[in-house]
Amino acid sequence: MKKYSLVSNGPSAVSEDQYFDYCCMEYSKMLENQYLLERNYQSFFEHNPCMLPGALEGNPSHGPLFWAVISQPEIGRDIVRRPDFMWITMTSLELIPVLIEIERPDKTEFRVSDNVQNSKFTQALEQIKEWKALLKKHDVLKAFFERYSIPDRLARPECVKPVFKLIYGRRKEFENDPWLQDKRRAAQENNFDIISFDRLSPNRGSMSYGCIRIDGKGCQYAVSVPPTFRLGPVVAEVCSKWSGFPNAVRESGCDDDRKQFLISRYEYWSKWALDANHGLYCTSDWE
Repeated sequence: MKKYSLVSNGPSAVSEDQYFDYCCMEYSKMLENQYLLERNYQSFFEHNPCMLPGALEGNPSHGPLFWAVISQPEIGRDIVRRPDFMWITMTSLELIPVLIEIERPDKTEFRVSDNVQNSKFTQALEQIKEWKALLKKHDVLKAFFERYSIPDRLARPECVKPVFKLIYGRRKEFENDPWLQDKRRAAQENNFDIISFDRLSPNRGSMSYGCIRIDGKGCQYAVSVPPTFRLGPVVAEVCSKWSGFPNAVRESGCDDDRKQFLISRYEYWSKWALDANHGLYCTSDWE
C-alpha cells in the first residue's frame, strides 16, 4: 500500500527536448569563445551533468549513486587527488567509479614540429595514471567505500572496476590525419577513453541527474539540479541528504512557479524518506 500522495496538477518540468536544445545551443556558444577558461567549462558541466559521459556506465538498473555526478571528488588517503567529476554506478556484481578529467578545448595533443604528443597532454595522462594507482591501494579503497557510502555487498576491492575519461582537445587537430588518429587511439585502454570536446552532447538518459559535492565526512551539498528534474519516491531518500537543495533549485533553468513547487515538495518527500516504514511505491510516480 502506498503511503504518499502525488500532486498531479503541479507546474511541469522543462521537457527533455527543450533542455536538449538549450544544452546544444549554450555548448556551441562556449566552443566558439576562445577566451573561456577551464573553470567556465567546469561550471557549465556542473549545471548540466547530462553533457558528461559515464552516467550509465555498465548499464546500471537504477542510475548513478546519489542520483548525481560528484564535482571535484576526493580520491586517496595520504596522497589525495581530485578529478573534475565522478559518477559512481553499480551493477549486481561491480562498483564502477567513472573519473573524468577536463582540459580546455584549445589545448592541442601533438607538437606541430614532429607530431609527438606534447607536455600538456602527457601531464593530463599522468593525472589518470595517478588515479589508477590510487584506486589499486586497499587503504585508499577502504576510505573510498566509507566516504561515498558504498553498499557492503560491493565494498570489496575485487568488485571495483574503475573507468577513466579524459576530455581533451578538438577533433579538427587529428580528424584528417590517420597517423594522429592511430596515436590518439593507442593512448587509450580498455577502461580509459580520450574524448574530444566535439564528441560531447546531451545524453537524454541522464537528464534527470543533479550535481553534488561531498566533503571528507561524507556530507552532501547540492550544486545544481537540471530544469528537467522531478521529485518522487525513487529519489526522495537520496535527495533528502542534499544540503542546499532549495538554493540549487533557485539557480536552475525552470520557471519560478516550478522552482517554488519543487522547494515545497522537497520538504514533503524528505519527511516521507525519514519514515522507516515507507510502504510500497511505484517507480513511475513522479511530479
